[in-house]
Amino acid sequence: ILAVDKVMEGALAKEQGGGKISKVFCAVRPPGHHAGPSGAVSGSSTDPTLPMLSGSQSHGFCLLNNVAVAAAYAMNVYRKKIKRVALVDFDVHHGNGTEACVSSVTPRVLKQRIAIGGHDGSGTVAFEGFVKSHKFKPWFDMNDRDAILFASCQGYGETVPGMGHMFYPGTGATYDTRPPNMHESDTEYLFDEGHEFSYRGGAAPFQAGPRIINVGIKGPKSERALWKRAWRDKILPAVANHKPDLVLISAGFDAHAKDDMNSGYIGLLECDYEWVTNELVKIANKYGEGRVVSVLEGGYRIQGGLVSPFARSVAAHVRALGQANFKEWSAEEAKHERDREIRLEEERLRKQQEELQRLMAEGADDPVAVPGAAPAMPMQLNEEAAGLPSAEAEGPSSPKRRRRAAASIDYVALNAQLEKEAQAKPENN
Repeated sequence: ILAVDKVMEGALAKEQGGGKISKVFCAVRPPGHHAGPSGAVSGSSTDPTLPMLSGSQSHGFCLLNNVAVAAAYAMNVYRKKIKRVALVDFDVHHGNGTEACVSSVTPRVLKQRIAIGGHDGSGTVAFEGFVKSHKFKPWFDMNDRDAILFASCQGYGETVPGMGHMFYPGTGATYDTRPPNMHESDTEYLFDEGHEFSYRGGAAPFQAGPRIINVGIKGPKSERALWKRAWRDKILPAVANHKPDLVLISAGFDAHAKDDMNSGYIGLLECDYEWVTNELVKIANKYGEGRVVSVLEGGYRIQGGLVSPFARSVAAHVRALGQANFKEWSAEEAKHERDREIRLEEERLRKQQEELQRLMAEGADDPVAVPGAAPAMPMQLNEEAAGLPSAEAEGPSSPKRRRRAAASIDYVALNAQLEKEAQAKPENN
């Protein structure tokens, strides 16, 4: 709440001709993005209208959802300026609590079955019926559905294939509750025209609420390139299309390659955090007068103090927030960067293929290098069979061939001579 006040006071100071504080980083603990509207969130669903299902049902070290509280506060207290908010999350674990809070702003009726009796083994119940309860926790008014966007990119899937153990918290499968189409948003649609980030199974978010975008990255393995594509081609264009007056970041740094809490998922470096922060700042510059509130979430590799992976990641993030960056996000620049990366990858694959073909050609010329081929003939026999002069006949002009044709050393005789000389030394002494 204080961070939102400082950002808004900075905007007012600019209007009055003074300085401006438009970006704030909150170095707070405990984190908050696993805390739902009523506490713990089911491990298998973020739908706040459903009963608690099986799953982690864990707070994940979180007590209060800091970014959700900040967003709701901004939309109320600064309603004249903050009409649209975007909440983005790059923690390695899905912000299931934030997603549940976002889903709760839409009125819903929960229908639950109740039964009395039936515990005597007969299977009959004395009474059976349904109870309806209303679920509605708005942040401002009935238009919250169009005013809020939540986007998150995280690790997702089984930590060991076939074992059934899901990467915490078990939610966050790739899904977009309002996927773009060519008629509504051609710019956003063209970024992911290959549908790389389309739904491919897993628990889906609540459909009737604000737009929710999840990109779940499977592992465990390093997926830096895929992570960057997820932001550049899917999330960032959607955030820009939302035109937020305030950008709120759940800044978790446990996707770092050296953080053990990620179980080997994603594997980012400091430069990746700096890049995505710069892009979010550009969007804030274009639509929200540069207003950004970032709140610390995960990040646990603190060994090394000021030079630890956690400290370096936070420093990269804060540096991107604090530096003078007045650039605005551009779809054309993002597409240019995407096309450039595609060309570089195609060039890399082309060179790799050429190198492979060269090695195969050399192997064909040298039978010894080809698995299963007949062993090579001695050099002299090969030369004679081809009608070429032998190594002895070439004279001093070919030293390499003279070395190949040189007589081999008799190591058994040499060892016997060395032993004889060693025995003769004591007799001489």
